[in-house]
Amino acid sequence: MQELPARQVWVPALMLVIGLAAGVVTGALTNAINGFISPLYFETIMGWDPPFVWLMSIEQGMLEGAVLGLFFGLVVAMSFAVSTGLRGPLRLAGGALTRATAVCLICWAIGGSIAVALAATQPSWYASTFVGVPGDPGERARYAWVGGSIWGAYGGTFIAAVVACVWQHLRWRRLRPARAGFPVLLGDGGTR
Repeated sequence: MQELPARQVWVPALMLVIGLAAGVVTGALTNAINGFISPLYFETIMGWDPPFVWLMSIEQGMLEGAVLGLFFGLVVAMSFAVSTGLRGPLRLAGGALTRATAVCLICWAIGGSIAVALAATQPSWYASTFVGVPGDPGERARYAWVGGSIWGAYGGTFIAAVVACVWQHLRWRRLRPARAGFPVLLGDGGTR
């Protein structure tokens, strides 16, 4: 029977740092795309000046990504510590983070797609529900993408945290060494 690995207190601490870094990178990437797709969205919603909108959108994505990444890292690190008793390997934490980042990006794309579909099929409702929606159908679709993808990323962070926590818990149950509940008695009267 294998013994459990030694406690690794540093893994959850590293998860917190990696979650923060992943949030910053993901926020920068998604807002770099969003700032390119519809600078008008950021000009309208954030009140930014046109020559700097794209760079400011990346900076804003990094800031919001940092907050969401810190939240994510804290939740998943605590779940990791509880699920594994601080004995899980770093590769388990990395697998959870990779899956969570993928979930967040998928939700970002789904949110943008839903918003574009709503703006295209329900333009008057969309314009009356959201602030500053442009009248031009093409610009409205780009504007909708940005707003919807941002909401998708926010929701995706919460969904990703749940997915990561459940995945790492289930994975740890399969990876951890078996332990006997009681000492096993040997035939000669000794215990093992």
